[in-house]
Amino acid sequence: MKAKQWEQLRNLTLVELVSRRETLLREIFDMKFKNRVARIKNPLAIRAARREVAKINTLIREQELKKTAKP
Repeated sequence: MKAKQWEQLRNLTLVELVSRRETLLREIFDMKFKNRVARIKNPLAIRAARREVAKINTLIREQELKKTAKP
């Protein structure tokens, strides 16, 4: 992921991150299903989406830790 895209994700709120993650998970499910039925044009898009979900999970966890660290 490019640094600019990473910064855009960092600027999202927790609710927006969770929403984005749910959308990506649905897209991954759809892509996997379509890939089983008939080959999709870009099978590497599944990998890219999974990696973006992992990065979003990291950002969500960072925000949760910041909340608990503040007294």
